[in-house]
Amino acid sequence: MCSLDPETDAKVQRVIREAFPGCTVIMVAHRIHSLLDFDQVAVMASGRLIEVGHPQNLLNKADGEFAKLLALES
Repeated sequence: MCSLDPETDAKVQRVIREAFPGCTVIMVAHRIHSLLDFDQVAVMASGRLIEVGHPQNLLNKADGEFAKLLALES
């Protein structure tokens, strides 16, 4: 398994935003904070879609999985 240090992760995020304006980008992420700038997030568990929506809306759901995952990351 390979992981990115925070500085490299920030560079990757910047390139995605700058190189693909107006495009649909599908990104698999293990660092939840890297998804906070996206328009929509889909949360999956056990191969099933369990939440979908704007990151801020998902964070507002205190019992939601996206909010729980972000809390675990902190």
